[in-house]
Amino acid sequence: MEKKLFQIKKECVYFSIVKMNTIIKFLFQALSVLCVTSSIQSCSTKSEFSEIKPKNLIEEEKMKKIMSEMMLLETAIQIKYPDAITSKKTIQISGIKLLKSFDEDSLSYRQSFDYYTSDKEQMQEMYKEILEEYNISLSKLN
Repeated sequence: MEKKLFQIKKECVYFSIVKMNTIIKFLFQALSVLCVTSSIQSCSTKSEFSEIKPKNLIEEEKMKKIMSEMMLLETAIQIKYPDAITSKKTIQISGIKLLKSFDEDSLSYRQSFDYYTSDKEQMQEMYKEILEEYNISLSKLN
């Protein structure tokens, strides 16, 4: 009996570790895609819109928190709903709710994101700091 309980606990821990590894791998893939996207955007001709500081600019620290939570949200949804159409709709709805929890709206997020991506170095630094926070969180899990 004890041996069976130990085996069940061992399998649960193994399953949790495998699932966490899957989530982490997906997060790094998502972060890589976002870094490449922001690099491409920042290499292109800057629009007047992105160079002008928006009136409703989200402060950098808050923006990093929102971006971090948004990446986690997208990852969780894409794992749960691998169907692209379902996950896109779910991400949109959940993203709006996430922004509301930060007292922001999609327009201010989009304008702030465009503004921050207009400066390649700043955006790369923001992603680097987000990744460092993920690494700290991951080390606490181990």
